[in-house]
Amino acid sequence: RTWSCFDEDGRFVFRFDSTFHDPFDFAGGLMQFREGWKWGYLDTNGEVALPPQFDDAGPFEDGLALVENNGRVGIIDRTGG
Repeated sequence: RTWSCFDEDGRFVFRFDSTFHDPFDFAGGLMQFREGWKWGYLDTNGEVALPPQFDDAGPFEDGLALVENNGRVGIIDRTGG
């Protein structure tokens, strides 16, 4: 399966690989996606900004996102730190 992303005006932005699942809307310039059972983030160019590594991942807001990994919940910035 191939996914296509459009901006808020309906203009095509990019397509991304069929191995990605459950894409969300962009928030804070990044979009969560799932590959297998792990979540990661794509940037607005369709490039992987943070590879799938989280058990759960929330949207970015004010440069931060809530993630869960191995039963631990934490907050990451756009670098994953």
